[in-house]
Amino acid sequence: MQLAAFDARDNQLLAALPQEDGERWNGWLEGVELAAGQVLQEPWQPPRHAYFPLRAVVSLQIQSEDGRCDEVAIVGREGMVGVSTFMGCGAPTRSVVQGAGRALRLSAARIRAEFDASRAVSRLLLQYMMAQEAQVAQGVVCSRHHSIEQRLCLRLLQGMDLQRDSRLKMTHEELSCWLGVRRGSVTSEALKLQKAGLIAYSRGHITILDRGGLEERACECFMVLAAEYQRLRGACEHAAIAPLRAAFRLLRQGEPQRGVLPAAPG
Repeated sequence: MQLAAFDARDNQLLAALPQEDGERWNGWLEGVELAAGQVLQEPWQPPRHAYFPLRAVVSLQIQSEDGRCDEVAIVGREGMVGVSTFMGCGAPTRSVVQGAGRALRLSAARIRAEFDASRAVSRLLLQYMMAQEAQVAQGVVCSRHHSIEQRLCLRLLQGMDLQRDSRLKMTHEELSCWLGVRRGSVTSEALKLQKAGLIAYSRGHITILDRGGLEERACECFMVLAAEYQRLRGACEHAAIAPLRAAFRLLRQGEPQRGVLPAAPG
């Protein structure tokens, strides 16, 4: 697909690349249209591409042997799908497109080469990896300590921000999978939100009518995660990046890592 129809600046991670790196990447990025329900990556399979959503939203899920799944992270225009590409290995998550839309993709081989060659690229990718780990960790706390209503409001707000649209295409069945709860529980809480005038639900679509009301009912995780991705734009310590980059390179090669990572401060 013609890249002219896609703007890399619509993805915040690509927009954060230094100009020189961004111009180089523009020659390699491929524009793709992602369909709802499309599987981008299967668990533990080394990905062939990394995806940078522009309008699409992708759900990262862990699936149990009985077919049930839990969403552990969500990716939109703030980041990338396929963090494990620069490590040359697979990840335990299944990546499924939740919201259809455009994305840019880059081959895993190119990502690995750029990670090794560019300090700016490696710093940015490691920062994003840490931000995504924070999202997963915050999700564990959220699922254990916050109510279904709070988590539902959080998920709706995330969907609205990532898709940049107040009308979200999602069913109660999908929400129950993402939240790891019974469908009936989602339906009950959604009806309460609808009666309160916060949302409207019809034929697999949820329209957010009162964002402020959802924010009041959502847990603090919404602001915590927003702050974490905002921090992604800041600089991190350069001294820690070179050893980490070397460690990942050795992990890919199967070599011992002793002496690569910096010693803990005394």
